[in-house]
Amino acid sequence: VGRGRTDLTIFWPAAAGGAERRIVIECKLIRRSREYTIREALGQISAYMDACDADEGHLALFDRDPYRPWQEKIFREERPAPAGTIVAWGM
Repeated sequence: VGRGRTDLTIFWPAAAGGAERRIVIECKLIRRSREYTIREALGQISAYMDACDADEGHLALFDRDPYRPWQEKIFREERPAPAGTIVAWGM
């Protein structure tokens, strides 16, 4: 998307008479902390959403800490961003 590099952009064909859906998905490894990684990614994903006129933005976060229990790694959070709400998914 432009000069940036989104990980995945989905262009979903329009259903009968509907509008095409555009979805931006960005994948990140958790660095420093979950909150830090989400904050750093929101502006980036918003820019990608604006550039391709996306309807949705998603952030897939991967926690590679072998000592963190799965109950803490798995989550879904909605975050406000300039281009709209972005859904962060933890795994």
